[in-house]
Amino acid sequence: MIWYRHWLEMRAAVMASVLTAIIGSFLQVRGLLGESGATLAARADRSLFSALTGSFDTPQINLIAFHEEFTWYAILLLSYILSGDGLKTISHWTGLGLPGATQFTLSLPVSRRRVVITRIISTYTVGAVALFAIAATNAAAFSTTPHAVPLVPLLRASAFASLLVLFWSSMFVMLTVILGKGWGTAMTAIAMIVSTPAGMYGMSASATGQLEVGLLLLFGVVLGFVLAGTIAAAVSEEI
Repeated sequence: MIWYRHWLEMRAAVMASVLTAIIGSFLQVRGLLGESGATLAARADRSLFSALTGSFDTPQINLIAFHEEFTWYAILLLSYILSGDGLKTISHWTGLGLPGATQFTLSLPVSRRRVVITRIISTYTVGAVALFAIAATNAAAFSTTPHAVPLVPLLRASAFASLLVLFWSSMFVMLTVILGKGWGTAMTAIAMIVSTPAGMYGMSASATGQLEVGLLLLFGVVLGFVLAGTIAAAVSEEI
């Protein structure tokens, strides 16, 4: 029942975001493949994707670089529209609360902690499905060229990106609980924009298998603190 309740809350956003991502990424990859050689070479030299150079040929570098750019924008969108603690239910399209849904949730024979944890798991699962759908679409579009499809690097980048969706969607919930919706949303948005180079580097390093173990462990620790803080803040809040 609790999983179905989360699906009912998220399904409209899920369907809209996945469909938009698939169509958008396919059209953008087709446009990328039609660019001139000079434009592609200049795109491949950008510093955000320096971890990719030397491992792939220019068309492959540009595909992975585009995939990371498009995925980053998808992370921004998914982290907002999929976020939630499962307790206070709002419409992401209108910003209005849905008191009937909140009352239904609190009537379920489960603890608040379980509601929040299962909602976070649902967000991660749905976000990962959307990101891997983007990777599959980009790979399918690139397969129409004579170049080899760098499928494994695309999947690695998407796997790291799915953790970023989990991180930022949880951060959004925690900050909105602590600071209120207005300030919480603003602070999360600013932090996400500022962290763009780090996110790009993480996806590039993951794509090439060059992500340092120390950085990965540090990210895991920070992610753990954010998840714990989100659960604690959401469970303790009076509704």
